[in-house]
Amino acid sequence: MGFEGAFLKNPDDFESGNPWEYSIFTARMPVYESDSHDEKGTPCGLSEKQLNEIVDKAVSVLGAKLNGISKAYANDLYGGYESDFVYSVTVETDVASITANAAGGLNVFFINPVTLPYDFNAENDEDVEKTAEYYTDMYSDLISSVIRFENPEICISTEYNAYGEIHRSYRVYDSSGSIKDDISNYNFNFAELQIESDGTLTSVFICNSSSVTNETAQYPIITEAKAEEKLLSGNCISSVVQYDFPGKEYIAKTDLVYKSEKGETVAPYYRFTVELPEAPNEIGIKSYGIYY
Repeated sequence: MGFEGAFLKNPDDFESGNPWEYSIFTARMPVYESDSHDEKGTPCGLSEKQLNEIVDKAVSVLGAKLNGISKAYANDLYGGYESDFVYSVTVETDVASITANAAGGLNVFFINPVTLPYDFNAENDEDVEKTAEYYTDMYSDLISSVIRFENPEICISTEYNAYGEIHRSYRVYDSSGSIKDDISNYNFNFAELQIESDGTLTSVFICNSSSVTNETAQYPIITEAKAEEKLLSGNCISSVVQYDFPGKEYIAKTDLVYKSEKGETVAPYYRFTVELPEAPNEIGIKSYGIYY
């Protein structure tokens, strides 16, 4: 629909697994400067040598047979670089296509979807949780080769498409017991599992943004109530431009996340999920917009 939002049946569906909770208030949170992209938007934080090391380790952990390697160059993406450089390295194996990019990401696309040894029902929450745990355990060594991963915390979120079909997202991060570290890991160091509706696993994405960010300061955090006051006064960022802000009573959920644009400071924001009553409401599904 042209803006950041979600299709949900009710706000309780929007459970992201974010370790920040309403009851938690931290007076300060780190602010980071990101070296992940240059001014053109090209990934540039990691060197070619580092990218080679990342994909080599992934191939080794998977026990895969190397079939070929290719590299992507900055001038092929945007052009205009006097000193060209590699921003991603891809290796083809008998198991998967593996790509490491200079922004700190590793994508593993399996040639054949990984299947379960048991029946799977996408509508059954127990099956969904069991399957997420199964794949997390199966590929814990792969994830550990990129990020710290000693105490996995699995986050499962649910949305719907415009036809009422359920869609789940699976994120896993290392839970340290420190709320600040958990918030950081949830936002910067995590893995995403692409589990299809039939229970097969088609890809794993591992994000290691901390490898290309540097902490610069401790930022004073306002309370959730103060943030809500700013939202209601129009002091916010949102891509929802089709509809007027409907009012306080339509705020469905609040959480704290890190947000950035390419090349800019990475800072904590309160994220408000707001029901949009003017938006089309098909087959019992409501539209929600995101405000920061």
